[in-house]
Amino acid sequence: MSSESPVRIAIVGAGPGGLTLARILQLSDIYATITVYERDPSPTYRPQGGSLDLHGESGQAALKAANLFNEFRKYARYEDEGMKITDKDGKVWLAEEGPFGPPPDEGEDAGRPEIDRTQLRGILLDSLSASTVRWGHALQSVEPVVSEGVNEYKLRFANGQEATADLVVGADGTWSQVRPAVIQTLPQYAGVWFIDLTIPKASPEISALVGPGLIFALSGARNILAQRNSGDVIRVYALLREPADYIDNHPDLIKSLANIEAEFKGWNESILGLIRSADPTSIIPRKIYAFPVPLPYPPSNNSGYERPSNLGGITLLGDAAHVMSPFAGEGVNLAMIDAADLAQAIIGALQPKPDLSTTKAKVEFQQLLSHALRVFESQMGTRASEKATESAGNLLLALSDTAPLEFVEKIKSFGPPPDAN
Repeated sequence: MSSESPVRIAIVGAGPGGLTLARILQLSDIYATITVYERDPSPTYRPQGGSLDLHGESGQAALKAANLFNEFRKYARYEDEGMKITDKDGKVWLAEEGPFGPPPDEGEDAGRPEIDRTQLRGILLDSLSASTVRWGHALQSVEPVVSEGVNEYKLRFANGQEATADLVVGADGTWSQVRPAVIQTLPQYAGVWFIDLTIPKASPEISALVGPGLIFALSGARNILAQRNSGDVIRVYALLREPADYIDNHPDLIKSLANIEAEFKGWNESILGLIRSADPTSIIPRKIYAFPVPLPYPPSNNSGYERPSNLGGITLLGDAAHVMSPFAGEGVNLAMIDAADLAQAIIGALQPKPDLSTTKAKVEFQQLLSHALRVFESQMGTRASEKATESAGNLLLALSDTAPLEFVEKIKSFGPPPDAN
């Protein structure tokens, strides 16, 4: 950090959280350069997943802070907020329809409209200055470099390149490469496999079954979730409550749709049609991971570990900080509101333009920035802990032998169902 150059902010991960943070920071007039480092070689390298609903108090609030809410409304599907829960026999236990039609222009009654992940990422990418995202930069390590009490951070990437930053934000998901610089805790297997499938063009029968939103069919250790995406696409998730090595020990399971269907022997024929109608080349098995509750991050809150002063300029957001299962529908929403809150913390520390004219001034600035980051982390941790507890509880109910009874009762008591976030 020199007195002549701006503060260098490195954001690792070009998911919704990292991109939202970069966008809000670029809207401000802080004396900083913002660079996003992403391991994918291009924005179209891999599918971004299915549809997600953005909540008014989190995902939508972040888009408003990013001045992108009107752009979001062009893609948002307010008509797809419906939800249906059945058992394996097709008996409907709960059916709800969301609001049909967009809210007022002011967005005061925004609901929880759906948007495809690829569309959301495109909105955020298009809003950034050219060359903000450095593609093909898979982070390998972050190391503090201290000179005369001033901290910098050396980032090393798998492509052989290096970068130096004054502030590093880990927005790089479940297996964050920034996180080990701060804590060593790893996410744990949550006890369920998701087998992702795609129906590229739903038939009228499948479309009617899914309805305006999603259908969640529950039966103990087996669930099927199907979710409407844009363009007549249906994303299907076959859920298996099994040990972590289950598919490793049954490799043929994911070689065909018929083998997946065999896991659901005796289920209603129309529900099994969700598997049969999928593209046989779309099979993607995923283990679901989560941090234990209470969350280990931020470290000083729960672990007793105090972050060394030379790590004061590193922070995490989203799944990197508090990965949880999808059973609270909060993953992307939390990442985006984390980003909005972190952006305000950073902007507050960098306005007015910091005095970096002397070593003493640089150290004082870093102390101010570190304090702002710790305040943010405390706020983030409180919010994420509540949602992580909810997610863990919902997972147990959805895959319990009492499902869907107790699961539906909880939804009726406490609000909306889980989503595939």
